[in-house]
This record gives sequence, structure tokens and C-alpha cells, in this order.
Amino acid sequence: MQSDVHQNNKLITGIPRSGTTLCCNLLNQCENAVALHEPIDPQKLTSIEPATAVEEISKQIKDIRTSLENSQAIEHGDNAGIQLDNPIGLDTNDKGLRRQQANRGKVVLPPIDDKTTLFVKQNALFTALAGELLKQYSLTAIVRNPIDVLLSWMTVDLPVNKGRLPAGEKYDRRLAEELSKGTVIERQIAIYRWFIEKFSQAKLTTVRYEDIIETNGQALYSVLGIMNTTSLSPVERKFSQNTVSHIKKSWSHILFLGLEAGYSEEFLYQRFAQHVSSV
Repeated sequence: MQSDVHQNNKLITGIPRSGTTLCCNLLNQCENAVALHEPIDPQKLTSIEPATAVEEISKQIKDIRTSLENSQAIEHGDNAGIQLDNPIGLDTNDKGLRRQQANRGKVVLPPIDDKTTLFVKQNALFTALAGELLKQYSLTAIVRNPIDVLLSWMTVDLPVNKGRLPAGEKYDRRLAEELSKGTVIERQIAIYRWFIEKFSQAKLTTVRYEDIIETNGQALYSVLGIMNTTSLSPVERKFSQNTVSHIKKSWSHILFLGLEAGYSEEFLYQRFAQHVSSV
């Protein structure tokens, strides 16, 4: 049973590169809502066991809310504010990977009151601790088809590019063991499956990125009980032939992943064909 203390503090998680930061941006367009992009640094958490880690997280969220109510500085995943809709920019490093444009730091926001719903977004951390977090908080997960997710992971300067998930591995020994071996694509497939399995085990309410885009955000607002209207102009990414070839080589595994995530075989084949035809 969720505590009344946390009824206006809600959590969002999701598969990395599934639009969770975009969801924060959409929520920040709403009245009486503030959505934060990764204000908690998982590597700074001192607790190792899930139950005590959640106690530590709960205290941090309470402190964040108190600071926001008094318009005091809080730590945030982007020191430029809360308008970010994509933490990854278009600039690339010397390996051709797209760099992060979000820079962790302090932000100061206009004061909130007790009518404001505070949304806190963390992907791997909240997914790893979903079972414990649900005892205190509402937790919603954002999913996206594995074709687009894996293609993105192959082209961004993040740990998932190398098949690692630090915050997930910290609180899931089985995942850490699985990601200590195998090829990069094998580890990436394992990471995607881990997210889907954790969402299913915790019986989380999930929202598809594709539905959010198709409905101009209404799929997200509806699940969270928010009334708002907005418009979206999604950018269709193009990937190199070499990148798409990795999907081709592991297609049978990726197709099965998509089916596990609840996507139809027809949708997955169509999405795959779109990327193949674009290179």
C-alpha cells in the first residue's frame, strides 16, 4: 500500500532511449506538475540492499520536494533547467558516438506547493528497485520497440553502448553477472530483456513511446490522469548500413524481444524494413 506521504510524488522509469526525458518535458508543460530528469545519482547511494536503498531514495525525494517548495537549489540531470527533451545531442565524439548534451548540476526552480505533483524519472535505478519502490510510490514505465532502442544504443556515448548498465548492475547481481560476459550486442539484448522482465514482474503500468508520439502526448497524460494538450514533431533518425547490419545479424533474437515487449510481429517487421530501406 502506498503511503499518503508520497501521494503527490510519483516516479517514472523506462528503457533508456525510450523517450523518458521527453515525457518529463511533456509533464513540465502541465499545470501543477514538475518532472525531474534523474535528480538522483545512483553511484552516490551508499546503500547496497534494495530495501535500504529505497529508504535512502525516499529521503532524497522528500528533501528535493522540500527544496522545491522553498525554491532552493536541487541536483538535476541537466543544469540548464527542466525543459530538456533529449539528453543526447547531435554532436559526436572521435568514435562517431552522439554525445550527451545534458550536464549534471544544480538548478533553482519557481516554488511549488502541496497541489503540485512531483515526478521523478530514473531509468535503471527505479527499474532495479521497482518491487520495493511500489510499496511507497506510483511507478510508471515507458517502453519502446527493441529495434529503435538498440539502434540508438549503438550510436550514443552511454554505458549501454558497451552493453553495461551501472545502476541496474549495482542492485541486481544476476544482471551484473550476465553483463560481465558475451559480445556487446548479446549484452544489449540482455539489458533490454531485463527491463521488460522487471516491468512484468512488478506489474508496472507501461506506456509505449510510439503511442505517446502518435497521440501527441495524450497516451502519457491519460495514464497519469492529467488534462493537457500539446503537439509533437518527432525526428526520424537514420542509421548507417553498418549499424543496421547488427540488427540483421541478431534479427531472430530481436524479433523475439519485441514480441516479449508486447509488439506485434507485423509492426516489428515493418519497423525493421523501414530502417533497412533508409540506409
